[in-house]
Amino acid sequence: MRWKVALADVLIVVALCGPLYGLALERSYQVSLPRSPEPQTGHVIPRNNHGVVVYYSEDEVSQLRDLWMGGALVGIVGGLIHKYSK
Repeated sequence: MRWKVALADVLIVVALCGPLYGLALERSYQVSLPRSPEPQTGHVIPRNNHGVVVYYSEDEVSQLRDLWMGGALVGIVGGLIHKYSK
């Protein structure tokens, strides 16, 4: 039973890493991605981040979405294991 609580705690910590990495990645994108659409490179999806419009590619948007959703999913699983293992 004790190992379930430890597993839940590890999953919750891992769940926090996804969104934190996502925030860092989004910050680096804000600095490095183009500020106008570039169809030749696939950077055509506008995203406004605190007044700065940056153009993302499909892969970059997908990667950010996967990090947020993966973190949320792992966090929910960790929370459920923690709740029901006591």
